[in-house]
Amino acid sequence: MKRRGRTLSLAVLCALVAGFAVDVLWDWHIRKGQEKTYQTTLRSYSTDLKPGATRKGVEEYLRTRSLAFQQRSAESDLFLIGKGRPDWVCSQKNEYLAFHFTPAPQGVPWKAKDADTLTRIDLHFEGRCL
Repeated sequence: MKRRGRTLSLAVLCALVAGFAVDVLWDWHIRKGQEKTYQTTLRSYSTDLKPGATRKGVEEYLRTRSLAFQQRSAESDLFLIGKGRPDWVCSQKNEYLAFHFTPAPQGVPWKAKDADTLTRIDLHFEGRCL
């Protein structure tokens, strides 16, 4: 009887480990695909919007394509490109394209202005993680 209990316990443990391994591998596969998509999106926007473009031009480009973005500060605008699956570490994962600007010299330095110039576009991650 003890042998049967050990065998059953071992089978349950193996099933749990296998389930965990499949979940980890599936998450890795999904993340790899998402990262490829994010890099492709970044290349596409970097091709269309070059450094030196004005904030007004960048925001008009996004608006004409009905893309919602957030004006974070005088230095950046964010455009959501993906949401990750919550896991035991992060309850929320968001991936953004971040459009970084150099503030125009006239006006209030911390306020976004149409004349601000684009310096770079990159990926930006935000999440609620432990």
